[in-house]
Amino acid sequence: MSDAVGSMGEGVRAAVASLERGAGRLLLLGGIFVLWGDSGFPGGLNPAAFFYTLYESILCVGLSIGLIALFRDRFNTQGKIAKTMADDSYTVYLFHIPVLLALQLALIDVGIDPLLKFVMFLAIGLPLSFLVSHGIQMLPYAKNIL
Repeated sequence: MSDAVGSMGEGVRAAVASLERGAGRLLLLGGIFVLWGDSGFPGGLNPAAFFYTLYESILCVGLSIGLIALFRDRFNTQGKIAKTMADDSYTVYLFHIPVLLALQLALIDVGIDPLLKFVMFLAIGLPLSFLVSHGIQMLPYAKNIL
């Protein structure tokens, strides 16, 4: 079973890689244009509903392939900050719990709305986890271990 899924994934990867830029844009723009329209198809067990579901499935695959082609062509780069964060991601995975627990203890007595406290926790905790992990990465021999 896993061989079939793997070969299917390779087929999709090869199809997207061979897709020309114009075709990817056409699939994406065509799908977005069609999504704005009203279907007008009735539901139930009839040929119109069958063909509409078939059409929606093909549209979904076309939009997915178009988005993959768009990101392959336009957003296939990584900046310095994203590269540093990607390099530190495993260290963040290992050391984020103590950072977030300390932050949680610091915010436990703050008397604000829980949703606002969550947003504040997220806005402080995520960068703090990456900063602490980057500091750990700067220690001698840490790059060899992490």
